[in-house]
Amino acid sequence: MKYLLLSCIFIISWTAAARSVPKACRIKENIRMQIEAISANLANANTTRTVEGTPYQRKELICKGEHCVVIGRGDFVEKYDPQHPHADSGGYVRLPKINVNQEMNAIVEASHKYEAAQKDCLAENKL
Repeated sequence: MKYLLLSCIFIISWTAAARSVPKACRIKENIRMQIEAISANLANANTTRTVEGTPYQRKELICKGEHCVVIGRGDFVEKYDPQHPHADSGGYVRLPKINVNQEMNAIVEASHKYEAAQKDCLAENKL
């Protein structure tokens, strides 16, 4: 619940601030958020337990128009590993459903988009 509230506060405050920011720069910021989410996914692809006691939730950027927010997806896969310290009574460990190859492709694509958006943002600010 607190994440939903913080997300709502972030969207409201960001929406008010975004009115004065050029469109290309807002797009650049959205891509930056996407890169951060993908980076977190790659870093936590095998995280079976977070501070909340649950497996890491894959981060995903959701956009409505030009306004975006990062959410956690609770999709998990089960792997049989009875020796793992976080295995359940049946010997299964819950892992985040993250395809490392897809995430790597996504971060490369987002990096290229970020570079283009950076150029557009600089050009738009000079006008």
